[in-house]
Amino acid sequence: MSTSQQRPPSNVVRAWIDTILAPMLGGLELSQRFLQARNWTWKYYTGNLEQVRPVRAYVDDQVRWNLRQFEEIYSGSEVLRTLEEYDKSLHLLSQACSSESQTYLEASDFLKTIDRLLTAERNWDNGNGEEHHDREYLLEYLVNNREDLPPYYVLSRFWHENRNHLLDLIRNSPDLVEAKEVTTAAGEASSEACEKASRSIWTLMNDFSIDHGLPIVASAS
Repeated sequence: MSTSQQRPPSNVVRAWIDTILAPMLGGLELSQRFLQARNWTWKYYTGNLEQVRPVRAYVDDQVRWNLRQFEEIYSGSEVLRTLEEYDKSLHLLSQACSSESQTYLEASDFLKTIDRLLTAERNWDNGNGEEHHDREYLLEYLVNNREDLPPYYVLSRFWHENRNHLLDLIRNSPDLVEAKEVTTAAGEASSEACEKASRSIWTLMNDFSIDHGLPIVASAS
């Protein structure tokens, strides 16, 4: 906190905990579960990580002025630095996921195998004038290291029958292995950054609680 700023009053701190810090911490805990499972939740068409989100995305837009106040008062602080590092790590992870997917698309033999298997499964033909997304869904599953799929997924049975074969093809291609390793390294870096951000938020919440005599959770509903 800037030395020119006065110590925030307890009611302001209460609002920060309830509307900013606690939602951020909960969001980071959710993101960490996906990151540790190496499910990046990357989406082909948007290039975004669907469930692993930048930390400010967990703050409701209705309390954005609380967030702005907090960020101005704590500008340059350790907690904001760790949040920025976490968000930057997610950007690098999403880029790695997109690059891995593009590597699959540029591997002609691998792509031919996918198309052949899909054609056999569903009489799939990417050149018949209709719009198909099966290939794109498979790329998402591969990039996100999906294992089991819910039975209501359209490609659930296909994935369970062909996943190991597709993974074997990846393991036998140095280019595909390298792309997968780059994504994995980026995901591990995001997981580490997520842990640091979570720890810094928790430390600040705990300090606020002790310094102001406030419970971290105001009341149990």
